[in-house]
Amino acid sequence: MNKNELLRSQITNMRKKNRCATLGEIGDKYGVSRERVRQILSIYRLPTKHYTYKGSCPVCGKEVPKKVLKYCSRECRTLASWVAVECPECHKLFKKLATEVVRQLGVRRHGHIFCSRECMGKVAGREYGFRAHPENCIGGHGLTKYSNSFKKLVMSYKNLGWSGLKISKKLEIPSSSVYAMLKKEKENAED
Repeated sequence: MNKNELLRSQITNMRKKNRCATLGEIGDKYGVSRERVRQILSIYRLPTKHYTYKGSCPVCGKEVPKKVLKYCSRECRTLASWVAVECPECHKLFKKLATEVVRQLGVRRHGHIFCSRECMGKVAGREYGFRAHPENCIGGHGLTKYSNSFKKLVMSYKNLGWSGLKISKKLEIPSSSVYAMLKKEKENAED
């Protein structure tokens, strides 16, 4: 076996074993040019282009060129951007965009994401509303009336120069109720 035949057999064996090797890599290993490697491979009808690694789409599993795309189609990309979230109130699973979930968890201090306004209202009413502080209410449910001692407490904070928002945070009641009390007290003082 002469030197030329040995070179041809080495190049063809390397191509058969390693489809990912480029013509330049094969030529560098055996000391020949890329063009000579291409000529030898074309004589033996072996592929002259190297195999590019393809990944698979994380949604459907189809083969995708790794360096170009992560998903095989727009539909798969859209499906991958939705995440399943569980409502803390009704425990129902629903889908929401992943970017929206991240944004909402960053903005909201309580860290809950609800399936509907009704569920959000139930939690807000239970944790922050009037029923959470029945000692401040008159009568059965007393959703609109506060005791006189509570009104005096709000007015004393206002006389100290506190804002309505600061008073509502201190007393843990809705700021709209504080502003309504202050407005009513102002109207009574004008009469």
